[in-house]
Amino acid sequence: MSSSHVLATLQVLIDRNKIKLASKLAAEYKDVQTLPPILAGQQAGPAGPKRPAAPATGGQGVKLIGGPEDFTYIFVSSLLGGS
Repeated sequence: MSSSHVLATLQVLIDRNKIKLASKLAAEYKDVQTLPPILAGQQAGPAGPKRPAAPATGGQGVKLIGGPEDFTYIFVSSLLGGS
């Protein structure tokens, strides 16, 4: 028996097992494939009022998030007795 024939036979067996497993799972979990209404509502998004959008306070040249250089400046400043 050639190796290509063995591989083809294995592929057929794999495909049959995939089909068998898929049909078994579909039959076993048929009743839970759709969400109950309460859970379906939660999937749509949170209920209740939305939070107001935060105004952007940063202008040109104003950093909204500090990086390591800010920490270094504060650390060195505190060592030198600054505030």
